[in-house]
Order: sequence, then structure tokens, then C-alpha cells
Amino acid sequence: MRIVVVDDEPVALRGLASLLETDASVDIVAQCADGRAAIAAIRSLAPDVVFLDVQMPEIDGFSVVQQIGVDHMPVVVFVTAFDQFAIRAFEVSAVDYLLKPFSDERAFQALERARRAVALRSIDETRVRLATLLAALSPTVESNAATEQSRFIIREHSRTYAVPIPTVDWIEGADYYVKLHVAEKVHLLREPMTSLAKRLNPRQFYRLHRSAIVNLTRVREIKVSAGEPTVVLVDGTRLRVTRGRRAELERLLEFAEL
Repeated sequence: MRIVVVDDEPVALRGLASLLETDASVDIVAQCADGRAAIAAIRSLAPDVVFLDVQMPEIDGFSVVQQIGVDHMPVVVFVTAFDQFAIRAFEVSAVDYLLKPFSDERAFQALERARRAVALRSIDETRVRLATLLAALSPTVESNAATEQSRFIIREHSRTYAVPIPTVDWIEGADYYVKLHVAEKVHLLREPMTSLAKRLNPRQFYRLHRSAIVNLTRVREIKVSAGEPTVVLVDGTRLRVTRGRRAELERLLEFAEL
């Protein structure tokens, strides 16, 4: 099965492509980092399936479908961070969707559904459903993309947790994962730091350096030792601050949402 994977986050792109390639029947024919490259790959390579990120700059996933044309699209599995009305639309109008962050098991479920759609030659039906999806989402996709997420969904083994974002003290980058520090607990979330940062309220969270984001309401003080600034949280946790970001951090602390 020939597959194109599309995601504007390089780590997420490589991670999903590598995961899918562990299935011996899968051939990743292209990895595309933006909508323009996705359009070119779909037109030139005619894949069976495309795993298509929804939220991308300039040309998003829906625009890719519109420019290719529903009649010429392969089977589509959407990859999205939307967690409200769009998910309900995906459930009834698309072959499948992956809600970031997703588990390996969930990705393989989507792969299997795409495989069945290809094997049953149900492409006409899926194109009708895809057209229905675009019609349903087109008036509100832009406004929904700007809606701030209120919770993180954490899947650990057989349990799923809803972690309210304002309760997170700070976020630690760990390759393709992040660690959510909530009081004395640490939750692993399968999403790159850069992607996650886009969905946070900038009036409440600030990126101290490449691998740390802090909840501004948890900051007790900023200390400077030997010219190096450090943030001290209310629980005593100390986090390094990139020197050039100290002034901006101090300004944001004054207006942080409580």
C-alpha cells in the first residue's frame, strides 16, 4: 500500500512515517512538510492513502483536498489537533482521523481502516464522504483553529486522563514526547514541543528555552546568578531561562492571566 504522509512538524512527520513503515505492507512514497509539497506528491505519485495534517500554514489539509479535487484524492486519514465539532464531522464523513496526540495502536487502527477502504475499492463512497466533510467544515474551520484547547488528553496503558491545561506547572521537552509536570505528577504526552506550543494560551504560558515552557501563574520569582537567569516556581522548582528572554518574561508576568 503506497502512502504519503504530510505534517509540517518535522519530528511528527518522521515519527508517523517510521511507525507506519513497521508494517511490511506499507511503502511510504513521500514525506511532505507542507501543503504545496503534498499536492505535488499526490498528483505525481498517485498514492493509495494519504495521512494528511489538517493544521498547516499557508495551505492546510482541507485546502490540499480542495486543490487536488475530491474526485482525484486517494483515501484520506486526517491528522488533527481539533477536539470539538470537527471530530464529530470526521467520524461521519472521513475514512478515519488521528487526534493528536495519538498512540501507536490508534495509528495502526487508522491504517487498517484505510487498508480496508482500498481493498474494497470503496473510493467513490469515500470521495462523497470527503466532499460532505469539506462542505460541513468550510465556514468554520478557520475560527475553530483559533480556539484554544482547554485540556490535554493523556492515554496511559488502559486509562485515559483529562488534564486541565491551567493546572500544568511546566512542560518539559523530551524528543517526540513532552512531560507535563502537574503538582507532583508527570504525564507523558506524545507530541513535539513546537506543535504543542502553538495550542497554548500565550498569556498564560511562556517558552523559557527550547525544552521548557512555564505556566506564568506558577512563577514565584526570577533569580540571576553569574548573569544567568533562573525561574523559581511556587513549589521550588528551578528552570533555566534563555538570557535574551528574561526581559520579555518579566513583562509577561505583569499581565499573566490568573
